[in-house]
Amino acid sequence: MTLFFVLSGYCIHRSGAELIAKHGTESSLSWSDYVWRRFWRIYPTYVAALIITGIVDVNAIPRLPQLADLDVSMRTLFGNLLTLQNTIVRQFGSNSVFWSLAIEIHIYFVYPILFIGSKRFGPLRIICVTLPIPIFLALIEWVCFRSEVTVMTGKLYFFRFLSLWMLGFLAAEVQVGRLRNFVAPTWIGWLAFTGGMILRVLHRSDTYATFVLADLLLGVAFFYLTLHSTSWSSNSFMGRPLRVAACLGTFSYSLYAVHRPVLLAFKAAVDPAGVNRASLWFLFVGIVLAIAGGAVFYQVVERPALWVSKRLSFRGSTSP
Repeated sequence: MTLFFVLSGYCIHRSGAELIAKHGTESSLSWSDYVWRRFWRIYPTYVAALIITGIVDVNAIPRLPQLADLDVSMRTLFGNLLTLQNTIVRQFGSNSVFWSLAIEIHIYFVYPILFIGSKRFGPLRIICVTLPIPIFLALIEWVCFRSEVTVMTGKLYFFRFLSLWMLGFLAAEVQVGRLRNFVAPTWIGWLAFTGGMILRVLHRSDTYATFVLADLLLGVAFFYLTLHSTSWSSNSFMGRPLRVAACLGTFSYSLYAVHRPVLLAFKAAVDPAGVNRASLWFLFVGIVLAIAGGAVFYQVVERPALWVSKRLSFRGSTSP
């Protein structure tokens, strides 16, 4: 998830950063087009995945008693459509990955403020405001509660991932040349990655601040990865894996949205008792089915939604 939020910040802000670099304080985005594109990019796939999740869960619950506590009510479905899961309502069904999509959508609401702030005050000042917030909250929680699971932990999630998103935001600013004196030696990225992994290994349930710091260090490492990846040729040592990742990236959102119901349907049909849970063949077949399901879902749902978005988008406007 750390890499996902860094890349999201980069991709969303790249066109906005180019616009600011070209026009300065006179630059502006078409926010109506921005909302339109974000809606069609997210919601058709999201709604279809929730429907599939409900259908799979209702049929899987009788075969898998451990799923009896799942909430597939209409109230929870409506709350999840409003991205209120894990705050006001529970998550809908077994597709627990959508907690991150809710945070991503909430960040989309904040982005206009970040764009205007970067245009008027510069990207570094915006970064300096957002990055310390999760560390500050985590330290308060650790000092006051010494516990990983508290009310504040849930509130912390948004700021924690906003900071990671802002590292991608910063990478976009650097690449378009707004920070001309910014030096990004690769060794800093490797050092941050090493430090983040060490803190993850040493993390304990009563030191949540350590976990947040590890996440931010890994975010810094992925910031450098994002910054330097465009300089790698497609035939280089690092470029070849990126080509494979790019192929999966075409339908990565669909894969993210439906891999859980696909795997659950496979388990309910083939191994409801969990006998083959540790079997390599079971794992391999599940991975293949999840990737195939994501690819089909992309062709049937996500790709047509993107086509509609392009056909009906506001013409002559610039948006992320």
